[in-house]
Amino acid sequence: MKETIEQVTEQAHDAAIATRVQVDEAREALKRRMRRARRQGGATIVEYALLVGLIAVAAITAIIALGEGVSELFQDIADEIPEVDTPS
Repeated sequence: MKETIEQVTEQAHDAAIATRVQVDEAREALKRRMRRARRQGGATIVEYALLVGLIAVAAITAIIALGEGVSELFQDIADEIPEVDTPS
């Protein structure tokens, strides 16, 4: 009987150690995933900032390049519209 108790105690101890190892491995895997997610999130923010900057530069360039032509076009259209006399 004494051997059986010692065997069960040893098996329980081994199971506890195995469980502790699994918990430690799971904790390390979670830490790796969190680090990877942080790095990817940071890269995404930088990418979005670059994209917004490029869109702003493109919009400003288009407005400068087309602004005068569009203004002249609207002025020509306005000149072609007949004036309407409004009754007083």
